[in-house]
Amino acid sequence: MTSPADLACDVVLRDRSTVTLRPVRHDDEPLLLDFFRSLDERSLAFRFFTGAPDLDAVARALADVDQERRFGLLALRGQERLPVAHGFFAAIDKEAVEVAFAVSRDLQGHGLGSVLLAQLAERAAEEGFTRMVADVLPENHTMIAMFRASGFPVEVTSEPGTVVVEMPTSPDPAALTRFQERDATAARAAVATFFDATSVRLIDAPPRIAPAAARGLAAAGARAVVVRGDPEAWREAGPDRERELLAVCRRTGMRLVGPGSGGVLDNRPGRQLDLTTAATPPPPGGVGIVAQGAAAGRRLLDGAVAGDVGVSTFVSLGARADLSANDLLEYWEDDPTTTVALLQVESFSDPPRFARIARRLAGHLPIVVVAAHTAADPPGRGLFDQVGAIRAADTDEALALAAALADRPAGKRQDRARAQRRLPVVPPAPRADEAAAILATALAGDGTGLLDPESRSRLLACYGVAVEEGPERPPDAISLRVTVDADPLFGPVLRCGPEDQPAAEQPARVCPLGEGDAAALLDSLAPPVPPPPGREQLERVLTGVAALAAAHTEIAWLDLDPLLVAPERAVSAGARIGIRRPPRRRPWPRTWE
Repeated sequence: MTSPADLACDVVLRDRSTVTLRPVRHDDEPLLLDFFRSLDERSLAFRFFTGAPDLDAVARALADVDQERRFGLLALRGQERLPVAHGFFAAIDKEAVEVAFAVSRDLQGHGLGSVLLAQLAERAAEEGFTRMVADVLPENHTMIAMFRASGFPVEVTSEPGTVVVEMPTSPDPAALTRFQERDATAARAAVATFFDATSVRLIDAPPRIAPAAARGLAAAGARAVVVRGDPEAWREAGPDRERELLAVCRRTGMRLVGPGSGGVLDNRPGRQLDLTTAATPPPPGGVGIVAQGAAAGRRLLDGAVAGDVGVSTFVSLGARADLSANDLLEYWEDDPTTTVALLQVESFSDPPRFARIARRLAGHLPIVVVAAHTAADPPGRGLFDQVGAIRAADTDEALALAAALADRPAGKRQDRARAQRRLPVVPPAPRADEAAAILATALAGDGTGLLDPESRSRLLACYGVAVEEGPERPPDAISLRVTVDADPLFGPVLRCGPEDQPAAEQPARVCPLGEGDAAALLDSLAPPVPPPPGREQLERVLTGVAALAAAHTEIAWLDLDPLLVAPERAVSAGARIGIRRPPRRRPWPRTWE
């Protein structure tokens, strides 16, 4: 089970302002009291159905949390860490929780209520609850609109003096799409600050000076800061110095590129901004470049100059403490000048997000990735094709590909709608909440290791995969091996092949599988593959396993060895699942990775 300390995160709102979310603790009674005292009478009435509640009693009750059946979240803002919002749920019965919110008037309408709702829903689902219920005053139109716009499918009914809102703790595919759209909106707004000469500032100073310099720039009105400097000096300074710099930026509401960045360049006509160390900028054009390392970024810029490759914008991420390559992809999607994205990255901080964005952009914004060595080496090169990215082995090949794609006939905008229609939506499993509860219980111990046999079978059953120890093997069955492991660029990757073939040699696909992905994987197998109807059985297993791995980051790896496939059914005769504490959360609409 995730501990309360693991749930703390920093969130970017729609207006680019920032808040920190963390669980309520027992010693938060004074902080809760200060927050509710800061609300006006109308806000208090909306929250407590009276404009004059006993705030001392309220704060005392809401600080009484057990993190399971009673759970609260506080939103804190600014360097003073002042409370600006509170969300809470309390169990009604074994299936439902009641949720309630209060948000400072000046932050209402900026997406904070939706963030609190999504986090409370995820926590409730981990505890096995399937429904959320909220009582809202009929005149509280803002709160009712927030629930309707949250992305969760809601049912609204009227009762005397109140409106009752009910919704599941797990979002449906339409809700996930809406959350992803908010994610993209916030990312684009963040990137835009780095190409705005009035808001971005440069720090080119030793690590010991950078935090103080950032604090001074924030006080002068900067909204974004590019921190250059020797990457090796930052490595020697250690993670504490980087965390100090990041904390200054987050608490003052600034976004950060770096530290150890090679700089930022906006090369678009009429918007020139050069914070790089390049002696000569490349010519303007349609290639957007993001590089993880400063040296690699410099090679790309120099190569663009030498090869006369037109560049629209360039960002060297450095230590990637804040802004990510995924954010740049979101921004370039809506930039009419950028027609090709060129990425140099060793890994993604959020690989599934890259795969999702790349799939969405396929067909209207080509993505070239410099990936000399990845876990997706043969025979897994199909992963790039699956998500619509193009792999280049080195800088020269990447620039040549990008230049050729940038010179193709215009058509980026008209292709966009067709590409989005082609992107499949994979619905969540009917028992995804049960799966989340199984994993949360398994992680209540040391948070790592093998899932026990009973939990393993129950977990796979949630996604339609049958497990039997020592089943009788049908004479017409074939034996396959299905595995899931992690790729630094793509996240969870599913492989399938003959039982006696090493997993590293089997064809691979990114999780989750979209429409046609399972069939394409099976088509790439060497014979024999099961004919219908056994093939349909196998495709369902592959789709279920991939959905499980994509939906639950607690799964470190998975191995079905063997998977027996017969015309009437497919069953795993040997399954192992490794679990871990999940990576830091990214609640909607946006947090730093």
